[in-house]
Amino acid sequence: MTSNKLSNIGHGGLFFAALIVIAMCITAILARPENKDYDFALLEISDLETLTIPAYIPTYIQDSVLMKSVNIYLNRYKPPHAFILLMDAESGDILAWGQRNDDQHSEEPTFLQRDSFPAASLAKIVTATAALENDSNSKSEVPKIGRNSTLYKRQIFPKEEDYKGSTITLEDAFAKSNNPAMGIIGINLGKSELQNAAEKLGFKNFNYPDSAYYLAESASGFTQRNTLSPLQIANAIRSLVFVQAPEDFKKQTYDEMRTLFLRTVSDGTAKTYMRKSVHSRNRDAFDIGGKTGSLDGNSPAGRYDWFAGFAQSKNEPEKGVVIVVMQVHGTMRNQHSSTIAGLLINEWAKR
Repeated sequence: MTSNKLSNIGHGGLFFAALIVIAMCITAILARPENKDYDFALLEISDLETLTIPAYIPTYIQDSVLMKSVNIYLNRYKPPHAFILLMDAESGDILAWGQRNDDQHSEEPTFLQRDSFPAASLAKIVTATAALENDSNSKSEVPKIGRNSTLYKRQIFPKEEDYKGSTITLEDAFAKSNNPAMGIIGINLGKSELQNAAEKLGFKNFNYPDSAYYLAESASGFTQRNTLSPLQIANAIRSLVFVQAPEDFKKQTYDEMRTLFLRTVSDGTAKTYMRKSVHSRNRDAFDIGGKTGSLDGNSPAGRYDWFAGFAQSKNEPEKGVVIVVMQVHGTMRNQHSSTIAGLLINEWAKR
């Protein structure tokens, strides 16, 4: 009899303890914040620029399939540091993001608004925009001296006052990322015109110097001086290609910048990588454009490799996506950012 009583008391105690645990779980769930303040779909782009991103972004805000695709590619190629961003072109909503830092997947998008990453040749977007605003066009010619990837003083200060050597168009200089030609354009434009264009595009950490050579460095992106964030460049691409506010730039400037972006993919620095990564049916169905950039940096240290661009349906122009891929390679270079962007265009096209 005594043994049965003790057994009954034991079972009753366990049942009572279980009830307490269940009650505590229900209380915790009801008390948990809903994170409604961080619904990207309810925010304007200007809000995103100053928003403190939470540790947890609700999955209902983003496309979970695209998020999975982004993480698959980050885990497959394993860059030491990286940030990928996909933005809906029409609304400005963030569709997907992914980040790696110190060889680990990051749960928080700490790189999204961090504007200390070297712009590299993405700075040429500012230079080209300023040039087009000042009566240049995609076919305007500039001296072409030496290689695209270098920037020596002899390349930007020709000895002849009346230069009659080789030339390159603004379109080709942009698409093939010709540093000397874009540097010459920057010197001719001057500090104030470049600064004005940078500010309109939202690049808050672009500060152009007075020295002609250093101005050429900044105009071509051959310097760590000017920095930006993945969100800033995504906003800039969207503003130039999709939003096109008439108070910022002339219609011709927007039209010509689109031509320059498309040329980069069709016959410029992104051509090879996009051709091998974007399905042929998607190359036929979408206009794809952008800008690449590559430069050593220190925070974090490594070789910065950018693709910032877009894909837009030819039949339904309101359907488009802005894609930014930033990788920081170590001693071993991982997959090119343009290739990853192309693979993600395929994933977005399925949606």
